[in-house]
Order: sequence, then structure tokens, then C-alpha cells
Amino acid sequence: MTDAARRETSPHRVRTSGSTGRVAVALVLAMLGLLTGCTSTVTPQDIPQAEKTLSTFTGPDFSVLLPGEPDQTTRTVSTAAGDQQLVFYTVVSKDAAISVAVTTYPNGVPVDLDGAVNGAAGNIGGTVLSSAPITIGADEGRDGRIGSSRDGVNLAVYFRMVLSGQRLVQIQQVVTGAELGSPPSNYQQIVESLVLS
Repeated sequence: MTDAARRETSPHRVRTSGSTGRVAVALVLAMLGLLTGCTSTVTPQDIPQAEKTLSTFTGPDFSVLLPGEPDQTTRTVSTAAGDQQLVFYTVVSKDAAISVAVTTYPNGVPVDLDGAVNGAAGNIGGTVLSSAPITIGADEGRDGRIGSSRDGVNLAVYFRMVLSGQRLVQIQQVVTGAELGSPPSNYQQIVESLVLS
């Protein structure tokens, strides 16, 4: 991933620039934001089969299935709790992007999952199309979809976020076509594969 495709963001602001490939990719959830430009609309069925092949990626304190070896980026982001380190692992193909973002908040700092979802949608001028509370073991989370449009291209951002103690782990998969009512075919397998340690 190029530096132009990486973004820094706070819960209230996103700075955007650059483009990657021929498809718009928007990876935004809570303190994470990536926006890129696009020239075509794709559906999950358009993604070549080779790009759907998943393999286990092991990061610090987690593992997850991803459709390729991710680029790792570390950013310092400003939040209401002060500057935080955000590490994200991103795989960008010509038709979609998927990212896992991890940040750990100081003890005693509350993390508002619904606020994170709403802030993410607002950051990209989007709308929360769905957001449902989930529980994974003892951890709370949210599953949902944000729809947006960038330069006339519809984007669908499918997300899962899990708050484990003070660590927020976010998975986002972005495709063009915010009208899509269901995520790409490999999305559920990816989010269900997340193991926190």
C-alpha cells in the first residue's frame, strides 16, 4: 500500500488523499480511515477467485484469515483520551480492500462502540445502514454496514469491531456498490476467524 493510500484520523475527523488501483476503497471505522478513488463498480461476484483465497495471518495477540499478506502501518492518532497508537494490517486488491485495525486505550478510558460506528459513517459522509450489538465470549462488539458515495461511486463498508478489555480490534471490508445488501462471499469467514489472545 502506498503512503498516499494511508490515512490518519481521529474519532471526529478524517484526512483523505490519493488512490489505489481501479476501485474505490474506504476503510473507515472509529479511529481508522482510508479513502481512495475509483473508476468502476464491482460486486463480490466480480472478484477473481484467486483473490478470495484466504490464509491465516498472525499478528500480535490475534490471528485472522486474510486474502493475502497485509501491509502493516502504525499511526499515532489524536483521540479524546490523548494520542493513541493505531496499527492496521491492510490487503488491497484491484476490486476490494480489507483491513484489521488494533488500538489499545489506557485503563479507565471508556470506549463507546456506537459512537465509533456513527463517527465512522460521519467521517466519510456516509450512513449507518446496519449496526447490531454482538458478543464474542466475554467481549462486546458491533457488526454492520456503512454506505457512502465518493466521486459518484457507491461504497459499502462492512465491519466488525470487538472490544476486548481496553483493546479495540476492527475488521473492515470495502467494496464498491453501497446498494449491496450482503457482504462479499468471504467476509463472514474472515470475521468469524478472528481469534484474540
